Amino acid sequence: MRNSIAWFVIPIIVLASAHAEAQEPFNGFWKNRQARQEEAQRLHDSFTELNAQIPTLSPAEQNWIKAEIDDELSKTGTYTKRALDAMKSKEYDLHMAKPHVEYIVTVLSQLSTMKFSDQRQEVILWGRLAQLLMDYSFWQSIDGLVQRGIVQKKINGYDAHYYSSHTELAKYILSEIVISHLHGNLGK
Repeated sequence: MRNSIAWFVIPIIVLASAHAEAQEPFNGFWKNRQARQEEAQRLHDSFTELNAQIPTLSPAEQNWIKAEIDDELSKTGTYTKRALDAMKSKEYDLHMAKPHVEYIVTVLSQLSTMKFSDQRQEVILWGRLAQLLMDYSFWQSIDGLVQRGIVQKKINGYDAHYYSSHTELAKYILSEIVISHLHGNLGK
């Protein structure tokens, strides 16, 4: 009887102590402006590193994407086999990823360096970042570039599941920054 009680009580104690030591997700970076600015800088550095790994399409590659996808779509009004095949290419992944990551870097640069006279401006930028992080097509292209060995596998500390990991971050940005601001209780 004593052993069966021990087998019941020990897991409860372990779970309770683990819960007590649990950290807030993403280290609670939303608590105050300085912590948000530090997180924006950390993300900026990581996305800048990612951006440096993504080559820019040559004019010939840009023309090929336009001919294979855009022109096909405008001629037929639908995605043809030719267009769909082009959408599986390295060039398409680069076409989708490069401008998107550059926009993320721009937003993070503003978040990490600007002095906001109005908290609303900061919140708009965090909302924009959340939107960019939730773009499934972007993360599909990043996955394609990782599989092709064009970009390193580790992105923002993640080795896989980039979309779901960054969507989780976006969820916290929206709930803890944007919605907190709308309720009037975002930390200064």
